[in-house]
Amino acid sequence: MAKSKSSMNLVPVILIIVLIFSAGYLLLKDTLKLPWFRDDNTIEITRIEGFPMVQETQKAIEKSRNVITNENELKEFLQHADVYSDDTYNNILGTVNFDREVLLGVSSDTQEETERLIRIKRVEVDKAKKKLVVKVIHYKPDTTCIPEIKNNVLVDIVKITKSDNDTVFETVKESRSCD
Repeated sequence: MAKSKSSMNLVPVILIIVLIFSAGYLLLKDTLKLPWFRDDNTIEITRIEGFPMVQETQKAIEKSRNVITNENELKEFLQHADVYSDDTYNNILGTVNFDREVLLGVSSDTQEETERLIRIKRVEVDKAKKKLVVKVIHYKPDTTCIPEIKNNVLVDIVKITKSDNDTVFETVKESRSCD
């Protein structure tokens, strides 16, 4: 009799533990990148060291959204965004194999105030339409920030595996706190 009573006391404990892990999964599945949370509708992105970046500029630059498939396109993108230097170019070339991978590059137009940031958040696969949807977030400072007035450009570059799908960029603007 004593055995069955002690095993009955474990059932609620086990049930509570299962509920806690289930709730944790539901709350964190979009932020944690664990193998068993992997979603087949997203592509893994690899950040390039030094990006996203904010670069001071005196040029009038238009925003751009590019799929970079070779060295010449990389050079053109960096020159357009006014962030080209031999060191930056060679560092990026050292991390990418254009036979198997492509770069996604986004840049803003010329900004007048600091404290802004642009970031490629994720790449989703729309299998029905054969498209890659690149989610870009453009962060703007909220009222807690005291931005300086300096002309700058916002740039982000990430690496993904090559795909035959068309690529579409979607930009979302969000506020961020400086606290």
